Amino acid sequence: MFSTPFRFAALALLLAKGAATLVAQIQLQATLEGELLPVLYWNEDHVYVAKDGQKRRSDNDRYEVRPSAQFGDGLLTISDVQVDLEPDRNAKAEDKARVGAIRFRYRAKVTADRPLSDCYALLTFVTEGSVGTRMIYLPRVNAGSPRAVSLEMPLRAEAVGTLHVFSKTLEIRSNLHPAAYDGAAYFDQLSRGAKGLSAAALTKGAEEYPYRLSDDGHFLAAVCRREAKKCLVVYDLLSMKPVFDQPVVDSIRRLDDLRWVSDHELVFISEDNDQRAHYEPNLYLLDLSTSKIEQRESDVLRIFHAVPTQPEILVLHRWDRHLGSWTGKYNVHTRKTYDIEDPDAGQYMYDRNGVARVKIRYDGDSILYYVRTKPGSRWQDLDKIVKQPGLHFNRKGSQILERVADIHSVAPDGDTLYVSTRLGTDRFQLDALSLSTGLIKGNIAKHPKYDLTDSDFGLTRLLHAKRSNQILGLVFEAQKPQIVWLDPRFAAVQKALDSQFPDLFNQPIDWTDDASTLIFKSASDHDPGTIYVLQTADHRLIPILYLSEYLKGQTLAAMTPFEFTARDGKKIPAYVTRPPSAPKGPSPLIVQIHGGPTDRDSWGFDPLAQFFASRGYIVLQVNYRGSSGYGAAFQLAGLRARLDTVVLDDIADGVRYLISTGEADPKRVGVVGASFGGWATYMSLIKYPDLYRAGVAISAISHWREAMSEERWYFDNKIGYAFLKSLVGQSDFAANEKLIDPYLRASELHQPIFIIHGGMDFTVSPRQSQTMLDALKTINPHVQSHSFPGASHTEWSFEDKVIRLNEMADFFERYLAPTDSAPAPAAPK
Repeated sequence: MFSTPFRFAALALLLAKGAATLVAQIQLQATLEGELLPVLYWNEDHVYVAKDGQKRRSDNDRYEVRPSAQFGDGLLTISDVQVDLEPDRNAKAEDKARVGAIRFRYRAKVTADRPLSDCYALLTFVTEGSVGTRMIYLPRVNAGSPRAVSLEMPLRAEAVGTLHVFSKTLEIRSNLHPAAYDGAAYFDQLSRGAKGLSAAALTKGAEEYPYRLSDDGHFLAAVCRREAKKCLVVYDLLSMKPVFDQPVVDSIRRLDDLRWVSDHELVFISEDNDQRAHYEPNLYLLDLSTSKIEQRESDVLRIFHAVPTQPEILVLHRWDRHLGSWTGKYNVHTRKTYDIEDPDAGQYMYDRNGVARVKIRYDGDSILYYVRTKPGSRWQDLDKIVKQPGLHFNRKGSQILERVADIHSVAPDGDTLYVSTRLGTDRFQLDALSLSTGLIKGNIAKHPKYDLTDSDFGLTRLLHAKRSNQILGLVFEAQKPQIVWLDPRFAAVQKALDSQFPDLFNQPIDWTDDASTLIFKSASDHDPGTIYVLQTADHRLIPILYLSEYLKGQTLAAMTPFEFTARDGKKIPAYVTRPPSAPKGPSPLIVQIHGGPTDRDSWGFDPLAQFFASRGYIVLQVNYRGSSGYGAAFQLAGLRARLDTVVLDDIADGVRYLISTGEADPKRVGVVGASFGGWATYMSLIKYPDLYRAGVAISAISHWREAMSEERWYFDNKIGYAFLKSLVGQSDFAANEKLIDPYLRASELHQPIFIIHGGMDFTVSPRQSQTMLDALKTINPHVQSHSFPGASHTEWSFEDKVIRLNEMADFFERYLAPTDSAPAPAAPK
């Protein structure tokens, strides 16, 4: 669908744990039917692998660099090497910035001491701090006859390694590599001194996988990425040795929702490596006593939780192509499915005994709540039993922003609901609602400035006991995340952790009910973190994963929370990440716009911000009015106004504030956003052409009418449609459409734009990007695009994330280059 300016492969060899200890040359491998196999041949269109003595076409054109134990037969001489890192040095500025312009050129000659067939070459280089490779078509090399090899790329290279030639899957010894070498050390040496942090290292450091303690704290189950696989590992925490360690699925597939159902049995959800076009998630059971994994149920989307008093009974979110999705209970031991209730009802919340007590029903464009006041009683409309003045739960999709209550869980007594309410207050607070009286019986927690709820992308997380639904504490988002423990045992542990790691956010991941064992992550804005096991009885603190090991020795940037004053006098929260080394004069600025729009930016380790800060950019993230977490008035001010007004103006005012301080270069401002943030990217370029010089729109909404049509057609989601309609125009969409629609205003977008989308995006259709490309291609000469076939709206493979970052860096390097010709934006008001 979209043009692809170049292909770039991230090197997994660099990132494989322990790879630096291997002394061997390299081999390329690609996938076939879920198996990673040696690359035999490449013909510029497809990658072929060797399997069972045959040449087979790989599942895709991706490959990975792996260690190899041997060279192939033969000896090569690589001569007349010519490298030009700036072939456009004499070109005009507009020609240098042109999409597809050649920015790197390589020439060499290859001579073999014997005929070689099934060949290809691989050139290694560094771009934007990451080690990359490009395959070069070279099907055969004749004995004694020099063969010319050439490569041109529209990609700037900072350093170039050696040429590697392969025949029949094995690297051939050459005058450049006459003996076995350490592949990881070779690539590490190649990347030293490169500009900025590596996209691969940053992406690897930001990867997170689940960890789950057994109830007695004896075992820890974890998922890790190893080479091209996701592995399931179980540690004995007494000996800290793995008692189970096995690859389960390819690294691009699901392996999550770990749950202990006994002291030796673990369930999880994983996708099969089969030949179907779609990989559907299934429920599996690992029995540690036999070390066997077996499938128990198919088409299980999610494990909501286990029944606290009977952990072998799971509450599952199921799916069926005929019935759709529903919630029901499943006994892992008897394999019995029961208490499905009404498959069409929507969602359920259960008490500690596994009885459904809250039913959330989706009816047309409305969300309706029902409860059982007692385990055996009939379902009743929750709003009809509530007697608290002003409190109600049922609402239409168009009223989501105006709601006054959210439900979180059923308390251990079965009569209490943990809810967030904003009765007589602008901000959500955490309360206890009695079903028997219909009244709020007490406040659990509140904050004068921030919402305590997890809806609308609010980042509040309730911390529950395992064998009951008792609230032990909560994590919530202020300008930095905060943890509040209501249980004094856990509060004491948290105090000790914060004392030991005072400059880090020490976030609990899992724990035993008696607080004897905890898993926590200790991280910050400039440290992706370390995962620890803490055993409190003997004060044993055990690091089990250093996410920062991939960035060892690198200087990272700090993310600073601040507030600026918008044009109407309102204070707007934001974050700025500045280059770690003090720049001389104003720096180029990249504005990173969050999506949602009811999401928000948060303080913490942000790969994109670190990536660009290491390249000399300031990165600005604005929680514009409309973002969640700051109260109803703040959210409504942005999202009940016409979308091209307050939201875009708040972001622009943040940019102007940094320009007014003298630290941001007014002629070098770029903008990037995904989803709704991608829409805001288009519209910011259109509304403020003198402020923004270039933009990157990822998975972006470009045409509201088309988006709303797809929302209804593909998902029959009348609630989502009603919410979307309430945002884009309320009752006056026809009048507003021409003002808020990027497609209808495409003729006003003259700046360079890079459009990126995932081919498997079912939230914002890839057609949205194609629609915008079609509108721009005849009027804007600076349009670049890239479609990632395997990416969804939020799920991107490791390799795709690396490619995306590097391509964005290359785009901004071209279009935010220093210049005296770009007009300065208007001075801030």
